[in-house]
Amino acid sequence: MNIKFVNKKRFIACIVLIFVLIALSSVVVFATLQEKQTVLTASNVDDETIKLYIYDKYEELNYKDVDVAYGSLKTDNTSKNETKKTDAESNKTVTKDNKSTNVKTNTAKRGLPILMYHFFYNAKAGEKGADNNWMEISAFEQQMKYLADNNFYFPSWDEVESYIDGKKSLPEKSVVITIDDGDETFIKLAIPIIKKYNVKATSFVVTSWNGDWLPKQYKSNKLDFQSHSHDMHRPGANGKGRFVNLSYKEALEDVKKSKNIIGNCTVFCYPFGHYNDTAVKVLKDAGYRLAVTTNGGRVYPGQNKYQLPRVRISKGISMSAFKDAVK
Repeated sequence: MNIKFVNKKRFIACIVLIFVLIALSSVVVFATLQEKQTVLTASNVDDETIKLYIYDKYEELNYKDVDVAYGSLKTDNTSKNETKKTDAESNKTVTKDNKSTNVKTNTAKRGLPILMYHFFYNAKAGEKGADNNWMEISAFEQQMKYLADNNFYFPSWDEVESYIDGKKSLPEKSVVITIDDGDETFIKLAIPIIKKYNVKATSFVVTSWNGDWLPKQYKSNKLDFQSHSHDMHRPGANGKGRFVNLSYKEALEDVKKSKNIIGNCTVFCYPFGHYNDTAVKVLKDAGYRLAVTTNGGRVYPGQNKYQLPRVRISKGISMSAFKDAVK
């Protein structure tokens, strides 16, 4: 009799436990659905809207951090996420009233976008870009035309430095165009577009590649040449570039040689975006005043002048996305 009573109590307890678990599961599901109702939006390269639910991870398809000459160097892939975050933050602070006369305040809130390009290809000629570092030349022309037609201002590096130091304000629609490596596609495809629309751009040149003639032949008041090292644009140890693997003396000799070939340049672009404290000291001691990275973001007053972020302009970017990147 006692055994039957105990079994009956256990049976009732199990039934109650099952109902409690079902109820808890329903609460969790309902909370998740409520959470999914809040969305963020972003535009992809096809101008379609992507819904990003809270806690979902945003990924750009086919994005690669690679170097065309040497392939992946196993660099961290944070630049795309940093860029997305920075763009979202800057969109919150950008002034909608383009007619505002408070230029200094607007510039400080907006930040200065330093655009980053690498290589170019002509789709009409049957060419294809190897990865997202390649820009189709007709798309590049559209972008430069947009900047020219909308009266964007292209500050000199001296003006950029003064802006960072808080000594100078920049016009609200200011942008810096940078193109890394100075390869053959830049010469044949990009330079004619830069000249056509009378925009100002900087080419970061690896002087051991073509630095002995490229700056001398093409340097003008619209096309500036700065250093991407003399011979450090190749892998070192541990998947990092040579700059962070060479000794202080070796690295100093390299950047000084590059400076002498180009002609007293003052801005440096880290090969592969790799740098450390020694690299920064080398640049300071060699007389470089600014250095750009591959980190995503805009430049603001007071920023570290040897860790300047840039806005990567990737293959396939839509015009609406490009406009967002420079507004």
